[in-house]
Amino acid sequence: MAFTLTIDGAKSVIRASEGREPGPGHTLERHVNITRENLYRRTETVVTRGEALFFAAFIDLNDCAQALCDTLIALAADPFIDGFDRQPDGAERNFQRIAIPRSFRVRYGAGAGIMPAHNSFSLALVRMSGRPHSAHIITFYPAFPEL
Repeated sequence: MAFTLTIDGAKSVIRASEGREPGPGHTLERHVNITRENLYRRTETVVTRGEALFFAAFIDLNDCAQALCDTLIALAADPFIDGFDRQPDGAERNFQRIAIPRSFRVRYGAGAGIMPAHNSFSLALVRMSGRPHSAHIITFYPAFPEL
């Protein structure tokens, strides 16, 4: 059965992952609670591997949790998600630019302010016994859709 979460379940996994290994989890720090100034600073100073820089944050934890639930539903057919309860501890998968039907407003760091319709997200998920829902989220964030 595919791995899914309720809104409250998603919040508990996000909170329990924050600052903890492996990873460490940083969804709240970098993609929910980050200030606009720090989001802009990340856009101006972080160097990536030649990829376009796009740093965005959720409006709040509720939107982040709902987007995570929707992203897991969109990934239900993926073998890692479909068999999440059978994965060994420490099994990890990174999902990039997963499109979902629902759009969310997100804060954007490069001066654009709030973007009204964003529906593409990236997720780094680890199977970990002893954590809420046996899950650890290294990161979950708004991402540019595949062009």
